[in-house]
Amino acid sequence: MAVERAQAIIDRAAEERLRFVEFVRSVPEAGWAKTSPDGTWQARDYVAHLASIDPLLTAWFRSFQQPAGEGGDGGARAFSIDEWNDGQILSRRGRAIDALLDELAANREGLNAALAGFTDEQLDATIHFGGDAKRVPRDLALHLWLSGWVLHDRWHGEDARRAIAGEPEQPFGDEAFDRVAREASDAR
Repeated sequence: MAVERAQAIIDRAAEERLRFVEFVRSVPEAGWAKTSPDGTWQARDYVAHLASIDPLLTAWFRSFQQPAGEGGDGGARAFSIDEWNDGQILSRRGRAIDALLDELAANREGLNAALAGFTDEQLDATIHFGGDAKRVPRDLALHLWLSGWVLHDRWHGEDARRAIAGEPEQPFGDEAFDRVAREASDAR
């Protein structure tokens, strides 16, 4: 049985995923090849990204749950998440949206199991977020990182919507991340 805070994260992420899938199913096939004027990812690439990221996050979460000295480095190994993401989406670019949605659903099961394995102590532990092209690395409590992560589907749904509509990419980075997290927190 998951601790209450972990279950709340699972439930919130499920709500966001349902909203994302409903959006994806509402888009005509022709929309998925479109790109924002200032972007590089096609609208479909945001679906591919969400289909591919859960196994990576599952392994990262499981690394926090390992006892010290038994592989529990908290995901400290360094690599470029941006390069990894680009490789994952390019390898999926030819897949049908329905196939990406199937992968999305299958991968979420393992991620939910990893989330359910967190203890309150682990949720309070400080982790190192390695950053990416738009956000600086930082140390923060895992539960705080997860409170922003639950909006991951929403952010990329908006990215896809903007690409389909031919609008510029949304502003993103630490300031936008903090603003969206505050707004989501205030709305609850």
